[in-house]
Amino acid sequence: SSIEKEYQIQYLIKLEQIDGKKDKTGKKIILIWKKGRKNVSFSYGDRILITGTYEKLEGARNEGGYDEEKNGKANGIWGKIIGEKIEKLESKPKNLSYFIYRFKVNLENRVQKELDKENAMLFQAIILGDKNNLPKEVKENFQKSNVSHLLALSGTHIGYLLLFVNSMT
Repeated sequence: SSIEKEYQIQYLIKLEQIDGKKDKTGKKIILIWKKGRKNVSFSYGDRILITGTYEKLEGARNEGGYDEEKNGKANGIWGKIIGEKIEKLESKPKNLSYFIYRFKVNLENRVQKELDKENAMLFQAIILGDKNNLPKEVKENFQKSNVSHLLALSGTHIGYLLLFVNSMT
């Protein structure tokens, strides 16, 4: 998935190798690609080679502030790389996982376009299980109301569907 910001695009990618050594842990990193650099086209499932600078995720700067490191670890993300060069090594054939992923991304984009920001974040949390943009106070309200399990279950169903489809291909 990708998040487009004013001056950069962020991609969530899964590692296969780092510095030429195989990594079978399934670790994920955030690839930051600055706008204005040569545009490289790649999509879900493609294998790419990235040259860049690795950075650790930052902890909270202020008490109660956003903790990138804690949030990253909770989502299996262990760092970020500022991309300087990207080379596509292999394009995977489009399978059912790819189309489910594209459906999810298109749904996210449509929701962000059609709903106001607050409702879009709530929809994404409940239906797609993406709680990253949900404000802390909303999460706390779900917990106080004893319905926080709704946020956990929804994303799990999407995950199970992708896991099932991946096991078939």
